[in-house]
Amino acid sequence: MDEDLLFVNRDEEHRTEDYAHVDKSDFTKSVNSETYCRKALSQFGENYELISYVLPGRDQKACKNKFNSEDTKNPARITLCLNNRKPYDIATLTRMTGKDFSGPTPEIRAPTPIRSTELEADAPPTARPSPRVKRKKSRTPSVRDADVEILGDIDDVEK
Repeated sequence: MDEDLLFVNRDEEHRTEDYAHVDKSDFTKSVNSETYCRKALSQFGENYELISYVLPGRDQKACKNKFNSEDTKNPARITLCLNNRKPYDIATLTRMTGKDFSGPTPEIRAPTPIRSTELEADAPPTARPSPRVKRKKSRTPSVRDADVEILGDIDDVEK
């Protein structure tokens, strides 16, 4: 076996003279959901459903809990975000939800209420229900109570 094949000559494989040296550190720029949370709060207000679309990995309940905790820790920041509203970033919302928001806004109308005259005209004629006749209670014992002996009446107790 050729032992030269077991070793890698890094100088021959990669030429690194043309590479630019970049100093990166975890402390140079901090980007986390906090950065996007303020931006989403300024855009969507307290609509936690839309905020959860923009912040992946968080559901509506987590967004609401985060809002409540931030509101107790730093209410001035929350008030600033809610008072300085920004327009929706449709491109980000489209990318995160996978839905297309381009085009005109659909017009949503409530259904027209049906008038009572139209209901009566469409309804088939029905027979009027006969008024119920109030029956008097029978004094004779029922078949269920055949083996029960009656010792007195309620009228006897009241006297």
